[in-house]
Amino acid sequence: MPPRMTTRRWMIAVAIAGLALLADLGRRRSAEFGQQSRAAEVLAESLAVEAEEMEGSGRNLEAMALRDKERFYRWLSASYHRASRYPWLSIPSRPPPLFR
Repeated sequence: MPPRMTTRRWMIAVAIAGLALLADLGRRRSAEFGQQSRAAEVLAESLAVEAEEMEGSGRNLEAMALRDKERFYRWLSASYHRASRYPWLSIPSRPPPLFR
């Protein structure tokens, strides 16, 4: 005859199920934040290349604006990278971009 499911055993079963769900949620959040980090890094790299081309052609004001965008996306990438490493921590709020 199997053991009786007492209140204590039900509480243990629910706690184990909750931990399993929490681990799965952390794994999914980590993967999602990792993708967002990589996307922001790719965008920052493309902005850096564009800014270099503009600096070479003498369009320095436009290049400065692109450098500001690049810094923002590098900050965003670092924030998402941190969140992917520690998915249980909160993400810092995004500062408003200084560009349009």
